[in-house]
Amino acid sequence: MEDFEGIIASQPITDDPRSEARLCAVQAVFQIRLTEDTFGNVLAQFHNGTVASRKADVKLFNKLVEEVATNIKRYSDLISTYLKETWTFDRLDSTMQALLLVGVTELSNYPNTPLKVIATEYLTITRVFFDESQVKFVNGLLNSVAKAVREEV
Repeated sequence: MEDFEGIIASQPITDDPRSEARLCAVQAVFQIRLTEDTFGNVLAQFHNGTVASRKADVKLFNKLVEEVATNIKRYSDLISTYLKETWTFDRLDSTMQALLLVGVTELSNYPNTPLKVIATEYLTITRVFFDESQVKFVNGLLNSVAKAVREEV
């Protein structure tokens, strides 16, 4: 029997290539940050395995991961702005960091994707890894960031 982590890594969770791309992007950013492997190596690993097996939207995956890798300080600083005074970005769990980085990146760079779609996608991903209190945290943070970076809010 395959363990839960193996299922997340190799099998589609949804039938939506864009949802799969978002989850793959969170996993790739997590790997880049945790292993300090190069952006190119991680992208190649994901292209040769996870992205294809999960039928993820390759273009969205590439854009999200590349934007995070290129502008990680910008996005981590933006996230830090909305944390309580006693918290820092580095104090967050590594998975939470990756999830917020990708979510905030999409909010900031895809103005034609409705806020509700982005929020729903990242809240769904949050539920894969965290309990409901963390889902509320992500929801609040994404809403706060959206107010700062989007006119529609």
